[in-house]
Amino acid sequence: MASSLALRTAPPAIYDAASRASPLLRSAKPSDLPRNSADCSWQTTGLTLHSLYGLACSISEADLEITPVQAWFELAGRYPREVLMRREVLDGLKRELAPVVKCPHFGAVMERAAYESVVGRVLGAPEMVEMEMGQGGEHGGGGAWAGMSCGGE
Repeated sequence: MASSLALRTAPPAIYDAASRASPLLRSAKPSDLPRNSADCSWQTTGLTLHSLYGLACSISEADLEITPVQAWFELAGRYPREVLMRREVLDGLKRELAPVVKCPHFGAVMERAAYESVVGRVLGAPEMVEMEMGQGGEHGGGGAWAGMSCGGE
């Protein structure tokens, strides 16, 4: 569904580029793929993290599975921004989450339990992170994202 939002404003050239790449994508090595991305980029309107988050909330069961955009909003609500933006944290999350991401029917999802396990291994409990940083009180520090949840809480 998110692809539909992104492609809504795509120029005709993007479909030509996708058609040329399609057979390659099935059996290609990275060196076989086109290097010129100029005809594969465009500006889109109405596609934001918030709109993707709303879309994800409307189609996934957050207690069983979580989409990458939902995961980001949860992380931003739980952990201080300074922690999340550390290179080693981002690299650890990418490395650990990549194997648990599946792409059924409508887009990328992770099993909730697998996601929570990775977050625990890479980041630890939010309370422990805050104690290490010398902070107390509320979790997170996600700015405009703090407190957002699929249930609208």
